[in-house]
Amino acid sequence: MKKSLVALAALAATTAFAQSSVTLYGNLDQSVFRSKADSGWLMSSNSNGGSTSLWGITGTEDLGGGLKASFDLKSELTLLNGSTGSASTGFALSTNSASTTLTAGADASAAQIAAGNCGAGTIVSGAKCTTIANTTTTSGTNANVFNRGANITLAKAGLGEVKIGRQNDAWWETSTKFNNTGLNSFGWANATAMASGTSSLGLLYGGTNLTSIGGLGANSAAPSTGATNTGSVGTGGAFFGGLSYATPVFNGFQFKMAKGAPKAAYTQTGDANNISSYSLNYSNGPLTASWAQQNRTDANAVAAFKQTMVGIKYVMGQYTLTYGNNATRLAGTAAAEGHNADVNAYGVGYALSPAWNLDVGYTVLKDKDNSANKWTQTAVVGKYALSKRTTWYVGAGRSANAGSSRFGGVYAGNGNSQPPVGTSETTIITGIKHAF
Repeated sequence: MKKSLVALAALAATTAFAQSSVTLYGNLDQSVFRSKADSGWLMSSNSNGGSTSLWGITGTEDLGGGLKASFDLKSELTLLNGSTGSASTGFALSTNSASTTLTAGADASAAQIAAGNCGAGTIVSGAKCTTIANTTTTSGTNANVFNRGANITLAKAGLGEVKIGRQNDAWWETSTKFNNTGLNSFGWANATAMASGTSSLGLLYGGTNLTSIGGLGANSAAPSTGATNTGSVGTGGAFFGGLSYATPVFNGFQFKMAKGAPKAAYTQTGDANNISSYSLNYSNGPLTASWAQQNRTDANAVAAFKQTMVGIKYVMGQYTLTYGNNATRLAGTAAAEGHNADVNAYGVGYALSPAWNLDVGYTVLKDKDNSANKWTQTAVVGKYALSKRTTWYVGAGRSANAGSSRFGGVYAGNGNSQPPVGTSETTIITGIKHAF
């Protein structure tokens, strides 16, 4: 009897796992780099200089008839301190209750002490006429644990797939196909991230932070209250909260469209603070070619930030040739405060052996409105596959800033890690990547 029950349980388990599965996956990447500019040097380490460190949980269920349901929960990792998620794409926590500040002034008279106050907005405290000031306090941020993805998908062969929740932007997802250096650093990935970030674009021309213009905050934190659309939350517009649809693949072609929630509150103006994107991808044998566009609106629902990219990759024996172009165009208030930008990236990859791969990349990020502002990057990167899951890489890059530009060569190197205006920078990087 016991054997029969065990056999029955095993059969039930086998049937259940045939219908659905849950997988834990991840990518761990830590690099160390040393950069030297014309007037100083730095040495640091990060978790996305080579590729992004993350972990996730995904699952799939076969609903029958070719219909499948799936989910994906994905979180960034910072290996140096063990943190997960990202406070920069989290939600600000605020308290609406007022706190009271007492400021003691002149001595109170006997009459004022008897009355208990010295006039409007004051009380008597310690025989002093004390002013009362009320302030609203704001405290802390709530990090998005699954800041890179938290979504549910329904897919059916011949009909395509619908995905809802936090997910990849269609423009950003397409741009990742055309990395000309094989790393996040030194080339296309770094340049498009800088050109698409509303707080980093200004580093090209010594300009303002566009996140302050009409709520155009695609890489800022989203407040927990008010009419702010979650569609605009994500580093450089890489992720959004909303809905997407991808067609089936027809003769190598696939089209995708993605859109944030169109109106998050009654108090919100139309399609304010939202993001939409589209992509058309072609893949057939050695050729991959793509077009993608991303549009962001400001607080007045005016189209203010648009990016359009084209990319092509061709594999020819041991060689891989890559080209990418991305145009950042501003409109409305953003056009009056910022500058348009263009990225052009060229790359040649060569497979030295089944384990060794060499990439050479040249990238230009230039100010469309002022040709004096320009950033160029030349890099050589070698990668050695220690196994199917573990890779060691090493690279060297030389960047040059002209005019008011002050970009660095290492991916996600913002703020204090940027070189001084108009200087050149030489960087050496090495790291280990392990996928599971």
